[in-house]
Amino acid sequence: MRAAAPAVLYRSAAQMPSMEVVNSGISSCLWLVSTMRLPPPAVVLAAAASDDRYVTGAGTELAGDALRHLSSGIPHQSRKENLLSTVIDVGGIKVSALNDGEVHLPPMYYPGLDFGAHPELLQADGTYHIPVGCFLIQTEGLTVLVDAGLGPSTISFPGDIASAAGLTDPPESIAAGGLLPGALAAAGVAPTDITTVFLTHLHADHIGWVAPGGVLFFPNAVVICGAVEWQTPPIAPAPGELEGRMGLAVAKAAGVLRLVDAATVELAPGVSAHHSPGHTPGHYVVSVSSNGENAYLLGDTVHHPLQLNDKGISFLSETDPERALRAREELLTALEGRNVSIGMIHFPGLDFQRIATANGRKWTTAR
Repeated sequence: MRAAAPAVLYRSAAQMPSMEVVNSGISSCLWLVSTMRLPPPAVVLAAAASDDRYVTGAGTELAGDALRHLSSGIPHQSRKENLLSTVIDVGGIKVSALNDGEVHLPPMYYPGLDFGAHPELLQADGTYHIPVGCFLIQTEGLTVLVDAGLGPSTISFPGDIASAAGLTDPPESIAAGGLLPGALAAAGVAPTDITTVFLTHLHADHIGWVAPGGVLFFPNAVVICGAVEWQTPPIAPAPGELEGRMGLAVAKAAGVLRLVDAATVELAPGVSAHHSPGHTPGHYVVSVSSNGENAYLLGDTVHHPLQLNDKGISFLSETDPERALRAREELLTALEGRNVSIGMIHFPGLDFQRIATANGRKWTTAR
């Protein structure tokens, strides 16, 4: 990370100093072909508040799934657990992992991962299922949402990807969002309570709830992202990305979009974002520190649990795989063996992890 004075960005939208907003480019995420479905937020909140898929801190154990994951060294994830939220306390700052939906990716999205050696990772449809996570940080007087999910979107499984992956009976969707409002409601938080939305990067599964349908979903929040994300032209714009970018344009027109390029950006007291490029040029990770306790939210720096010990596994949409590997290894090495809770957007079950080193590096659930 570059050494630079942190920029303080934790005031309300009305108090924020004006900053120039650069013209946006459109970063691409090659698997996204989006169809927007926009139920009224009030209906989503009312319907989801009683749905046990969103219950904060809940958990179930399914023996069959557990046995499937033992040999892979990957933390257990039942089909129900991947829709649940988990919560930790970091020195008085509450951090919750919230799920907005699920993505179904064929093996080709993980170059270097031998799925033949890990058949337990694939579902019956031939894809690897991952959550679409977001993180809620609650500290005195401030509520920060890290990443904004896929939004109320269902993305049909593209035929060309199914053909390229050799899938004869692919799932109906490659990704489906829409769970975040219910997850927030289960956590006792309304969209109006969010004071800051920080986007680790601008892929479509991180920006969907900024302004779906052209309406700011978090009307009292400042939206913050890396400036270079908008300055870097896409390889090829994808429809799903365009809908998300439209939401960011709404935030820009409302005067609540803030672009940052500092190495370290303070989002709230004890909460900072750190530039960690590779997955995308403007990718950031977030640290939470309070009263001697620490947590890190790694965004898409880690895309699969097996990357902890296998440097040969990358992810298809990484802008710079070599730089992404360096960033990943620097972070994992810095965090290993420490009492630091780690949150990852696409980690099975969205449980916070620590890296134990007693018998080689391995993930352990943070308690």
